[in-house]
Amino acid sequence: MVFAILYLSIFPWFSSIDSLPEQVKDTIIEPIKNQEEILSKVDQYTHKSNILSRILSGFLTFEKKEINSNNLSQEKFTFQPYEDFKDKLISKISIQVISPFGVNVLEPDSSAKKWVQKAGNFFHINTQKIIIKNILLFHENEKLNPLSISESERYIRQTEYIYDTKIYIKPIGLSQDSVEVLIVVQDLWTIGAEIGMNNNFEELTKALGLTPTNIPVSLNGNLGLIDNNFLGLGTKFRVNAKLNPSDPIYPNWDGELKINNIYKTFFQGRIYYITQPYVQNYGLVIERDFFSPLIHWAGGLTLNRVQDDRRVVQLMPSIRQNITFLQQDVWIGLGTNFKKDNKFNENQFIFSASAQNLFFTSKLPLDTFLITQNRLTIFGSLGYSFRRFFKDNYFFGLGRTEDIPVGTVIAFVPGYVFGEVKNRPYLGFKIGKAWYNFSKGYFSGSLQSGSFFQDNKVFNYLVSLDFIYITKLYRFHNWKIRSFAWLKFASGEDLTFNNRPLDINNFNGIRGFNSSLRGSKRIALNLETNIHLPFNLLGFRFAGVLFADFAWLGDSNFSNYNQLFQGYGIGLRIRNEHILFLPLWQIQFGWYPEVAPGVIPSSISEHNPEYYKFNNFGLSRPNQFNYQY
Repeated sequence: MVFAILYLSIFPWFSSIDSLPEQVKDTIIEPIKNQEEILSKVDQYTHKSNILSRILSGFLTFEKKEINSNNLSQEKFTFQPYEDFKDKLISKISIQVISPFGVNVLEPDSSAKKWVQKAGNFFHINTQKIIIKNILLFHENEKLNPLSISESERYIRQTEYIYDTKIYIKPIGLSQDSVEVLIVVQDLWTIGAEIGMNNNFEELTKALGLTPTNIPVSLNGNLGLIDNNFLGLGTKFRVNAKLNPSDPIYPNWDGELKINNIYKTFFQGRIYYITQPYVQNYGLVIERDFFSPLIHWAGGLTLNRVQDDRRVVQLMPSIRQNITFLQQDVWIGLGTNFKKDNKFNENQFIFSASAQNLFFTSKLPLDTFLITQNRLTIFGSLGYSFRRFFKDNYFFGLGRTEDIPVGTVIAFVPGYVFGEVKNRPYLGFKIGKAWYNFSKGYFSGSLQSGSFFQDNKVFNYLVSLDFIYITKLYRFHNWKIRSFAWLKFASGEDLTFNNRPLDINNFNGIRGFNSSLRGSKRIALNLETNIHLPFNLLGFRFAGVLFADFAWLGDSNFSNYNQLFQGYGIGLRIRNEHILFLPLWQIQFGWYPEVAPGVIPSSISEHNPEYYKFNNFGLSRPNQFNYQY
């Protein structure tokens, strides 16, 4: 089985399941056939009239066999289905909002059949139609632009309260010079509660030598409430509180209010307050981004206050020292393709600038690296962006429609830090490119580098190189298989980390790895194969996961830690994608043959597996590049 999955990862150019070697068929296809027969019998049983069958039918849903296995991919670029209606007059815009459960945008007039779905839809408040209309990139009584239609559909789908959307074009009248645009939108379930207990409960009882029978009873956990679409208005609020009255730092809570598309300007406003042990943070953010090539200006404002009682390890014994600072941040950007009509072109040259002022009212007593010096930081960006999108599924999700970006991005980012004690110039650049071929898969590569300078020397620097390859979706009946490969290299120095800013833990190298090892150079290769199961339980979809991770960590002179670290594992990925507050969740077993400090040879863990990420090939607020991709 392991050989077969890795075979698919390494040799992805097979055009069909039939072209696979016999050894792979025997280890993958035959077990799937056996499971298919079992599931078929279970499906047949759920259609019987006895009580147990009716109970099972209320929870289990089997995927229908797809007649067109590439129904999304065959649309090619997202704007191409609308090319036949280019320059037609938009006489009418209609909007239909459907409930989260038991229906879909391809059959908007259908209704939920299971009692669980009907109950969820009954308590759901649909998004108001005016909210959808206000975020469209086209209007009535103007000529139809295919790019405006496809970008509107994509932007609606990217909002935090929409599951999927589909735009239909209907000719009006015999002359067919005008059209009606029908927008079908399916909501997400956006209301959720968070209830959790202390994650260190087991470790705490072991450390104290207690057993469950003599542990003191106390309320120790967290309670939260979130709604990303309050009353269907697209407004988000969230509040979360830590419940531990015996803690001397109690209470401990955070809250957020976010308003989308303020006065139809595409600006988002967010206010937040966070108070945690030894940390207090509150502020205001107002921002409009280059979320589409049709957006030709963007900008933002951030006001923030942070109070941090951090432990100062330079002092013996180490003590907590208050650090308090005020942050004001503003940026603006302009995008153009230097043509009179910007509506029909995905190319953009983007010019942007940002200014950030940090004023510390409380500082570290020993600040060797000038972390708490008052400073004004200015960044500029000269960039080029070209991006298009495909619609597909089973990339990072478990079946919902995903917008797959391809394109090119190039950016040159100069900057300067006007410091209270020291000035530091900055210079950075990034290049990214991606292709998508339906028969071969998705290819993406990026290179970025950035460095501060101080006293005519390199102060901190970063060089990062990444390549991502994702295979086509292999299908066998209703089973679906897709493989991923991610090769990444990073080299950097940061004096605040003793010139060793890089690690190989989790996202940075090996999943489930948690070591104190650090270095200045890192190479990592991540391989993963997902097998999507052909049924769902109460809307929860499942995917089996097999992964193999390899990482190397070293110093600038290619010495120390020149050992290849490895991680192998298998897991199960679970999510109901119609419910917003339930994240993608994975339980996995990992085996690590090369033991490092803080790492046990094998472990069972659960985590949020949003591991691979797309480059959306857009440009936003200019800033320094980080050590993580």
